[in-house]
Amino acid sequence: MIASEFKNDMRWRLAQARKLHDLGLIFVPVYGIKDGVCSCAKKAACEKPGKHPSGDNWVSRGTRDWATIERWIKAGGNVGLLMRDHIGLDFDGPVGLATLAYLEGIYPELRKTLRQRTQGGGVHVIFRAPKELTGEE
Repeated sequence: MIASEFKNDMRWRLAQARKLHDLGLIFVPVYGIKDGVCSCAKKAACEKPGKHPSGDNWVSRGTRDWATIERWIKAGGNVGLLMRDHIGLDFDGPVGLATLAYLEGIYPELRKTLRQRTQGGGVHVIFRAPKELTGEE
């Protein structure tokens, strides 16, 4: 399956979300895309289709409840991660992926870090944030 097909493959999206859910990550609802158009009020004029939180107070709507996450996806929405206790790096396009490969050459342990393939063919690398940054004890 090529990267452009991921956007419309609900099974893939559910499977990816489930993997992250099972690791305890927190999800928020994100506007979906239909026929290349964002489902937000801006529709075709949206500058970030399918990549911004839906609704007001989205931070307070963060959840780990799988039934809720699954419902958001099946209703045509996307999901994002609420990064309260994690840090994510996004490597997109040929330059981003080359940068990731370069960093892995310097820091081989980076290859063992949690990854999420993006719908555009890039990679998100996700780290648990140090407790000094999260305020956890």
